Amino acid sequence: MLLRSTLPRRALVPVLACVLVCVKACVLVCGLIAGLGYASAAAAQIYRWVDENGKVHFSDEKPADKAADVVQPAIADPAPEPDEGELRRRSYLESANDPRYTPPPKSTPRPNSDIDPERCRRARVEYGILDEPVPAYRTATGELRASWSNDTHKGERRYIKDSERRAEQQAAWARMHQYCADPQDQTAYVDAWNDYVDRVFCDEHQARLEHARTRRARTPRGDLERMEAEYRRNCS
Repeated sequence: MLLRSTLPRRALVPVLACVLVCVKACVLVCGLIAGLGYASAAAAQIYRWVDENGKVHFSDEKPADKAADVVQPAIADPAPEPDEGELRRRSYLESANDPRYTPPPKSTPRPNSDIDPERCRRARVEYGILDEPVPAYRTATGELRASWSNDTHKGERRYIKDSERRAEQQAAWARMHQYCADPQDQTAYVDAWNDYVDRVFCDEHQARLEHARTRRARTPRGDLERMEAEYRRNCS
């Protein structure tokens, strides 16, 4: 035999209306939370672009006259939280002064002996080279270089294959986290990259200057003096 409600139907109307209002309020709150999360994620975007001189720039505002890439920062996975049973066990052992109770481990900072500014700088430069849409190669000494049109290296080259490029970039990222005091420091990354671009420019300028000094080039004295002054101003 089916059980029937003892309340009259008219008494159920306010109850149902209250339930509908609560459901609508929950949906509205969830929508607001999702909207705020999306807005904060959009506001946290960092843009990266390269100017006419090959220098890299980072900004939270997208440039209007240049194509820019959105940089995705690396976010470490959070440590898993202990479940409810583990929390109860810890609380019981702690309150009973049980010797089996061990407090949660504290985070220990990385030893200062791992910090190496020179290796950090090289790792940042290598990560930037592998992020460029140009071929990359290693010299006989293991130095990673970008095969730009103004590259002046004349020694042995071992080009990085497309299948190796991702692993090489991940290795450079790992070295940044090993040797850099602050791997996420965008200013230090840009400074290291711009120093590398300036060095490549000065190598090219020096090669052109040495060629201009040869008798075969027949460079006018005024042009040669101008090239030498420009080299001293930018590369000395």
